[in-house]
Amino acid sequence: MTDRKAVNPARIQFSWGCAPDAPARWFLWVFCFFRRAKSPVTGKYYVPVKRSNVYPLAVLISVRGLLLWFVTLALVTYFGGAAGLANWYEKKPFNRITYSDLVLPWRWSQFDTLRGKANLDQAEADLKNGNIRSAFAFLRSGLARYPDDSKARLQLASIYILFRIRVEAEKTLINAFNHAYPGSDYIKKAVSLIEPSDNPEFLISFCDRGRAALAANDRADGRDARYLDGIKVKTLLQLDRTDEAVALIEKYQPDDVAFLQMAKVAQGLVRGDLAAAETELKVWLAAMPDAEQALTTAVRVYRAAGKAPELKAAILRLRSLYPENPAHIGLALSESLRLGQTQEALDLLDISVIRFAHQPAAYGEWAEAISKTGNDTVLARLEQLVTESNQNPQTVIFARIMEQIHRQAWAEAEASSARLDALYPNVAPRMQALHRVAKALIAACSQPLKGAENTLANTITGGWVAMNLYEQIVDALARAERYEAALEVLTLAEGYYPTSRYIAMQRAALTPKLAEQNILAARALAEQTPVAGADPKVPADAKSFFIALDALAQAGRTADALNLARAARKVAPAWLRDAQPDLDWREVLLAADTDDLPLLQLNLRSALRAPTAPQIERAVAQAQTWFAAQKKPAAVLTLREVLKARPAHPLAVRLLAEWSPADAADEAVPAGEARAVVSAGELSPAASATVVPASSADFFKTLDSLAAPARAGEALKLVRAVRKAEPAWLGAALPELEWREVLLAVQVDDLSLLQLNLRTYLRSRPAGIARVLEQANVWRGEGRNSVALLAVREVLRQQPDQAGAQKLLREWSAP
Repeated sequence: MTDRKAVNPARIQFSWGCAPDAPARWFLWVFCFFRRAKSPVTGKYYVPVKRSNVYPLAVLISVRGLLLWFVTLALVTYFGGAAGLANWYEKKPFNRITYSDLVLPWRWSQFDTLRGKANLDQAEADLKNGNIRSAFAFLRSGLARYPDDSKARLQLASIYILFRIRVEAEKTLINAFNHAYPGSDYIKKAVSLIEPSDNPEFLISFCDRGRAALAANDRADGRDARYLDGIKVKTLLQLDRTDEAVALIEKYQPDDVAFLQMAKVAQGLVRGDLAAAETELKVWLAAMPDAEQALTTAVRVYRAAGKAPELKAAILRLRSLYPENPAHIGLALSESLRLGQTQEALDLLDISVIRFAHQPAAYGEWAEAISKTGNDTVLARLEQLVTESNQNPQTVIFARIMEQIHRQAWAEAEASSARLDALYPNVAPRMQALHRVAKALIAACSQPLKGAENTLANTITGGWVAMNLYEQIVDALARAERYEAALEVLTLAEGYYPTSRYIAMQRAALTPKLAEQNILAARALAEQTPVAGADPKVPADAKSFFIALDALAQAGRTADALNLARAARKVAPAWLRDAQPDLDWREVLLAADTDDLPLLQLNLRSALRAPTAPQIERAVAQAQTWFAAQKKPAAVLTLREVLKARPAHPLAVRLLAEWSPADAADEAVPAGEARAVVSAGELSPAASATVVPASSADFFKTLDSLAAPARAGEALKLVRAVRKAEPAWLGAALPELEWREVLLAVQVDDLSLLQLNLRTYLRSRPAGIARVLEQANVWRGEGRNSVALLAVREVLRQQPDQAGAQKLLREWSAP
């Protein structure tokens, strides 16, 4: 037994370290594998001298070695994994996470911030590339992780405003004060975004929150408090809350004499206490006799008090102390005209135009000041002087146009517009945009055609419009008694300015006026109600027609309204060409009221035949209205027709998927499937539903190849694919395409589809009546009596007095 090494009976044994007297050598300083035998005499285990695989295997494990290997592998995994992850992050654009951030645990709390900054960097790049929607998504996710970036917050608010979600923009702006103080630059830019919204209450709340954030931030600039107080006081004065304004200044800025006295003068004017206003003005002037703001306020006070000599003295002092400020010339001009001193204003213009030739922007300011007095003579003189001095009179002419619109001098406004047209292309882009709006406004106010009002709406929706321009447009339409158009413009403005006081007040004022106008039109229409069976009398102008149509619809006489619309199409007055789009849309609304889905589908196809973006958006919005009113079939049908006209419209796709997944599946295009342009020889029947031929000739050859009744379904799928793709040749081929749809509807034996296709074909092509009647005779000869009768009835629907159709109907309907 002396040459045998006794061992523990356990097969798995542990030791702290690697004992040198182990029964075998150590592997990796952790494991010692050996074989052991049991003595039959003593019953103890030992390691035999002679190796043999007969004996069972046992293992001795070093706990210390195992721990060392575990720690080593953990460190290698930790640092190696961090290196791999850092390498992966570095491949991402705009990454801010480094290797140090990954391996140092005390930096892990910054991961969200770093990811947020990376998202904001990505948003900045997207904005530079014009990818607004992608930038919008990255700004939202970036600010959620890193809310202290004031620049990104301003960008997000601007995009919200662009998307007409001003409420969210205001929340975004004011939430900045829930985080790190954003700084003075942020406050000024945020105020510039809020002020145009015509929502003074929110602006006051923003100033209050900013003031509170200032008090909690020791490093904030004291000038920010002065700026916020100035904005709040200005807003309070606009609301005539002068007592609050004075109290605020006395609390926060009591040493600012100009600030305090300005508010006290305004307080006196609002209260109607002119004596108090003059007293406060004297205190101000005594302390600051040459202050520009004090002298400007003096003009206002003396005007209210009717003190012309003091008013003129204040203006002269302003001009002498500040000769380089053209605003004082505009003030002198307007006040002279209010006092009836036209010659004095003309003399002042003669000496001022050349003097301020280096400041051409001054001419526009003067023209705006003069236009507020309604004196077109002085405006004409200003235009003449500017032109004679070889300066560009575009701002003066535009001011004249707006003044003439205000006076409803339409002929003069059109003449001024023509003069501005003559200056093109030397007209600033912004002025060109304003001029387009002005021309559309002149047409909408002076012409009875509904199409002119639609043109105005389309011109406004073509770009962002300032609130003051919306106000001028609505006021002009209201003065011209175009109440419906004014309310439509208010709806457009509400998209950008949903909390505007002006919009709320004008809507409340104009809605009763429109109702009264409609009632009067309905009474006039009732007096002209035709006898039963006769066509209704079509009004002589578009405005009267649409007033009558709306009156019938509001009175619940939908059938009479549809008859009036059909009568207008039959008579085809001169105004119908311009009013056609609006008539198409009114028929859509009337069809929905009658719950006639085939008629609704027909009218929708007519209204969306060549749709503009506003028409598409209007249809989608109407679908949402119908869905909310429990008219799901009409809503789903509308979305399907929208997707036929604009297959990729995102909102229509999403709404259709929510409301009717089955319809959405029918309208969807498989992912990755392209619409290839191939010739008819390359087109296989299996692919005919999704492949658009390269020309109309190829298309009709393909249709002819699918002429067999068994393949009519494939032909219809091809027609639908062509309508969705809208190839360049579709416009010229549309008449023949619609006729082929009529024939295919007969082949698939779908009378509802046939009726719809016949109405579409005949509505826009009265000359096709002969073709339809000839085909009806063919169908009659083939034994398709119901199809032939349906064709004849649709002809009579379009032309009730068509002799040939009446004759066929009598013959085929006879027992």
